[in-house]
Amino acid sequence: GALLVLFADNRVQDMALQALLGYGAVILSFVGALHWTRGLEAGAAATGTGLLLVSVVPALFAWVALLLPLPESGLLLAVGFALVYLFDRRAWRAHPWFQRLRLHLSATAILCLVSGAAVAAVSA
Repeated sequence: GALLVLFADNRVQDMALQALLGYGAVILSFVGALHWTRGLEAGAAATGTGLLLVSVVPALFAWVALLLPLPESGLLLAVGFALVYLFDRRAWRAHPWFQRLRLHLSATAILCLVSGAAVAAVSA
């Protein structure tokens, strides 16, 4: 999506921006949902309840981002990915391979969303 935003004509570029934002929102929601399972496994303890609450925050964050105009929506999604990554560094401390994977995937998502937001800002 980000490559189409950068290199396609205006008609395709607009669709690619919408697709990029929609996909970013879905993936941000998915990343938050990883904590839902951890919360269920922790049970009714405070840790479990906290993880269940934390798991829905990225989806709400993504939903609010989709309500905003460009380029703010792309930037807010990028911030969401950064914040969830920072939380996940502590949450997944026991899984260094997963932390490395999340770093690469989150950095790529942030770069794509910021690039799309920049193109939208310049095109406006």
